Amino acid sequence: MCIELARASVYFNNQTESFLSKLAEISKKKILNEGEVIVNEGEKMENFFIFESGLLERTKRKHLNIEDQSVTETIVIDKISKSSKVVGLLHVLAINGDPAYATIIVKETSTIWVIEREDFMNLLNSDNEHSIRLMGTMAVLLRSTSKVLRALKHGDADFEGVKIICFDTVRSNFTQKN
Repeated sequence: MCIELARASVYFNNQTESFLSKLAEISKKKILNEGEVIVNEGEKMENFFIFESGLLERTKRKHLNIEDQSVTETIVIDKISKSSKVVGLLHVLAINGDPAYATIIVKETSTIWVIEREDFMNLLNSDNEHSIRLMGTMAVLLRSTSKVLRALKHGDADFEGVKIICFDTVRSNFTQKN
């Protein structure tokens, strides 16, 4: 992997050259064809990837009938086309892994760099500074997301953003049977 690709990502832009070099060493380039499925919703994610080029689409199954969970439709929740986008990292960092919340489908020939969970954990464990820098970056992202959510909740008139709903939140808060 090109070190600049990792450095341009939101998660790794604060890492050392040593970390980025080691990340490049454990990354495997994969060229995907239109129609390929990278991961299916509900599958445990054993790796994450850094997107380089092409177009991917994330879709989510929507149950149309609460009693009959087999009746579904598929909705597109987003498209991935920005180089350096990291996908699946939070699933991989979960203690016991975490199932994919969406299916990722290749819409046009795409290049990704795949990093296996075990290799990444070994990299983080090789030097505490790697983990501390990643936690620092994630803390900044969490704080900025919290500020956006507070602004949305309280109707901040000065807030200039887009109102979105995270499917992970919707799944746990709004899909429970009463």
